[in-house]
Amino acid sequence: MTREWYKENKHILEAWAEGKEVEFRLANTNNKWESLNENTEWLYYFEYRIKPEKEFPIYAKRKGYNIWVKFISEETYEVIGMKPPTKIAEVYGTYVGEIVEHGHPHTNDEIWEIIPNPYELRDKDPIWCWEDFAISMRCIKFWDDKNKVPYTYKGKRNGMKCDNYKKVLPWDEPNWVKEARKHLED
Repeated sequence: MTREWYKENKHILEAWAEGKEVEFRLANTNNKWESLNENTEWLYYFEYRIKPEKEFPIYAKRKGYNIWVKFISEETYEVIGMKPPTKIAEVYGTYVGEIVEHGHPHTNDEIWEIIPNPYELRDKDPIWCWEDFAISMRCIKFWDDKNKVPYTYKGKRNGMKCDNYKKVLPWDEPNWVKEARKHLED
């Protein structure tokens, strides 16, 4: 190891000595970062970093149940949706809007499936569409993210624009949505 290497990595060595997790990979590659442990040698041809902390909020779905949550910290989450809401609320005593402290951590992959932010619009998501002049009519279509418009009624990309869009959240999706999504053009 050279003196330059120590200067460049001094802050990482100090963080590691203080008990922070450090990761390494072969320098100048896109290889996956691996955790450094006591048996790992510090080598000049590796690059090192302090393991980044998870940024919150993290969204998850409870495995085996239709409960969606937003983690505010490692073990604290807010219930943001459930389907059907009444049965789950009665059986488990969980309600939308409830803050659960000291729950199962989001890192427990036997309980939680980490999901993308359910409020962000992605390709093939169901959306409510309506025109400003149609005050008594709304329809559900699927979002075509490539063209930034809904799919056509026949499931083809590049449909017509609408004045207003609102995402149908996963816990509010009608049962037919999953089957209909399979027939959309890629």
